[in-house]
Amino acid sequence: MRNFKCSRFKEFNVQELNSYERIADAHVCLGFIRLSHDWNWDQSEHEHRLALALDVSNALCRAHHALYLLSVGRLSDAIIETRRAQELDPVSPYIRALVGLTLTFAGHCDEASRNSGTPSRWNPIS
Repeated sequence: MRNFKCSRFKEFNVQELNSYERIADAHVCLGFIRLSHDWNWDQSEHEHRLALALDVSNALCRAHHALYLLSVGRLSDAIIETRRAQELDPVSPYIRALVGLTLTFAGHCDEASRNSGTPSRWNPIS
């Protein structure tokens, strides 16, 4: 019964998100659904590319595209994309964690450790 409810929920959300085709964040959500739920790499990449085409300076678009790249083993590209996301939103704990995760998976553990810092260093007003 649980799988049916999750499937119906996903189906509803995909239909709803498809109605917002000119909004980058909707494509980010669809890309994440395609990646994490459907495991449809091609459609996930397609949605992330659409999101970036609509809003190239959206840090969340870049972060989720990096997550896709990390998932398919394109580690060098994932590092580049996480760095771009971090440049756009340098104080985001989510993006900082994703940078650390990506660097760790790429075998750059020392750099990942230096990058993680402490929360007080993340906040430019503290």
